[in-house]
Amino acid sequence: MQHTTKGKATANSLLIVLSIMAILFVAAVGEAAAQVRQQVVQLSGFVVLGDSMATEAGVAVYIPTKNRGTQTAANGYYTLPVSAGDSVVYSALGYQKKCLVIPESSAGQNYTVHIKLLQSATELPTVQVMPWATERDFKQAVLKVELPKGPHINTNFPMVAPKSILDIAPMDAEGNFKMFKQQQTQRQESRFKAPDVIRIF
Repeated sequence: MQHTTKGKATANSLLIVLSIMAILFVAAVGEAAAQVRQQVVQLSGFVVLGDSMATEAGVAVYIPTKNRGTQTAANGYYTLPVSAGDSVVYSALGYQKKCLVIPESSAGQNYTVHIKLLQSATELPTVQVMPWATERDFKQAVLKVELPKGPHINTNFPMVAPKSILDIAPMDAEGNFKMFKQQQTQRQESRFKAPDVIRIF
């Protein structure tokens, strides 16, 4: 009697283990099938603008759902790894967006497509920026300006004898190099410098 009970318990344990293994096998097969369905497709091509068929650099090519994308190169060429069924958006300033759905049949292959973007004309209204509400207020403000009443400035300066450029002592190689480096440094510093005087009008 005990042997049959132990035999049934062993058979039940074996049945449970086999059931769990079968479930894991089915899950693994399903995951492998999903991976086959989601094979990478290498999307590439050129982006051209309007009727001119001129290529454009800097066009955004992206997949909104995956937050992944790229930009077209200087010759308008792009390449992007995508999955079959992905929606790819092409976007450039001043042009209509275009959407492309990658066909399921292109899984595991290279998919080349050339995109033509059409111009979108957006006309903005004219805006006049003035520190006064109306033109009348501006005229009144100009009329109310009082010029300083100071001493008369003498503009009759004595004549200075013009110097010839040939009278200046020539620079040697070291002097030329120092002058060049000084001018280069001034140009680099002035790129990031705010102007000293800001004029409103």
